[in-house]
Amino acid sequence: MAGATQERFDPKREGAGIRDWLEQLADVAGACRDTTYRISGEPADEGLRDAVLAELDGVGPALTQAVVTSLYAAPLPDLVPALRRVVTDVDHDLGFRLLLRTLRAYFVDVSEARNQRLVTLGERFGYHELIVDGDLNVSPDLVD
Repeated sequence: MAGATQERFDPKREGAGIRDWLEQLADVAGACRDTTYRISGEPADEGLRDAVLAELDGVGPALTQAVVTSLYAAPLPDLVPALRRVVTDVDHDLGFRLLLRTLRAYFVDVSEARNQRLVTLGERFGYHELIVDGDLNVSPDLVD
């Protein structure tokens, strides 16, 4: 919990490795592992979760290709399954933000219709429209 006190994590000083430290953190935050609640403690909105998963599934093939062929970011061949696990097992809000970040990092083209759906999803999460629509690669030629 060094981060909470604005110190760095030093496994030697703590007398533990990162795995031990993460297990201690998981014990402290045990309530957060309940998949019916978001990390914030608010009840999960299954409709939002399903909408994020639908968008992830829609861009999944293009993102899967981009994460292994991109010249702009490191290859991450297991990224799409990892994002799916974040959405389903951790927090769909966090999963949505990570999806947006990866779409930008790997320069994945999205259709105007998908971009509008992403903006609408962002509004449902309470985001400002520029968080979603700021710099995605929107291609008017794509249809989904």
